[in-house]
Amino acid sequence: MVELNFAKREYFMNQKTRRSPRIPFIAVAEIAHTQSGANFNCRVSELSLNGCYVDMLNALPIGSEVAIKIFAESECLDANAKVIYAHPNLGM
Repeated sequence: MVELNFAKREYFMNQKTRRSPRIPFIAVAEIAHTQSGANFNCRVSELSLNGCYVDMLNALPIGSEVAIKIFAESECLDANAKVIYAHPNLGM
């Protein structure tokens, strides 16, 4: 029997509750907080059809509306999004 460490086990458990699976994906991103107009440089670490995880020390409050730009090689994805969960000092 192989036992997964806590981080891997949590990852696989969370995958079962998502609408679509997230895959590891590292890219530079910019977030603009719609309400305040503040801009943040950050990094995307996971991506799916319905969302992404953004590594950011000062995560925005749940419910915040943002505009995100994700840069990968020569491509750029622009999207509007909403923060649905946040981990303090880690990301959202």
